[in-house]
Amino acid sequence: MSLLTAGRAQEAMMVLQGALGIVKNAVNQHDEAISQGLPIVNDKSDLEKSDFAIRESSVALTTLESSQGYLYNRPLLLGEPGTDDLEGVLSLYSAVILFNLALTSHVMGHSNKENSFKRATVLYKMSIQLLMNCSTLGATPMVLALLALNNKANIHYDYCNYNQATSCLNEISRILQLSDYAYATLPESDIEGLLLNIMILERPSGAKAA
Repeated sequence: MSLLTAGRAQEAMMVLQGALGIVKNAVNQHDEAISQGLPIVNDKSDLEKSDFAIRESSVALTTLESSQGYLYNRPLLLGEPGTDDLEGVLSLYSAVILFNLALTSHVMGHSNKENSFKRATVLYKMSIQLLMNCSTLGATPMVLALLALNNKANIHYDYCNYNQATSCLNEISRILQLSDYAYATLPESDIEGLLLNIMILERPSGAKAA
């Protein structure tokens, strides 16, 4: 992610698309093995203690800003998986790459405006859908989904798509109520930002409404 943090968003986009292609190829090979009846290692006993070593970049994307509220602006980095659940790991890795692609499009939106912002919302949505299907991997995917939902809500709000923004915020509230894992995992500043957005982005301000 050094390209993205260095401001070379277009090059970062190409590298991430290549990475996504590699993961997709691994998914296809996995599916083919299943269809042929080949044995797939899937040790469910390790799922509860799995650690995917997903961490955030130490460098924030200072060009990624929101007109209002909190915006998560740090790329996610992948490490070695702590489980043999190959199907789940591939889904999670795909979701993280899509999240970083969404961040890249979000950054590019400040120079290319609406088209890149629209692409970012689609990529955030794809990432969220994959993360929501990774429930067997513990709570980590849900925490990442919170961040993607938050950023997606920001774009919708900035473009006056208030119903879609509210839908994202409602889902954030639902996830936070279901589990305390986010409070124990995310830095306090991120939690405060999520809660702040739930309050201030729930409905348009007077200026927005006008």
